[in-house]
Amino acid sequence: MESHYADLIPHYYKEDLLKVATRGLQVSSRQVSGAGHMTMHTHPRGTAEAIVASLVHDTVRLRLAVKTGVIAKL
Repeated sequence: MESHYADLIPHYYKEDLLKVATRGLQVSSRQVSGAGHMTMHTHPRGTAEAIVASLVHDTVRLRLAVKTGVIAKL
């Protein structure tokens, strides 16, 4: 979801910041359209939709990794 507001921080900087801050363990990130600071309070529905989309995406990736033998079954 893209915001209709001008983004002052370049995308590549955000990606690098998240990678360093999470020590490379972050799986995904999402933007909630029209939201900024305190997204979970100002856009609760968009926050919930982003969380569900991330969980579904991560579950599909995990199942594919197990199916292809990239990781062993847990």
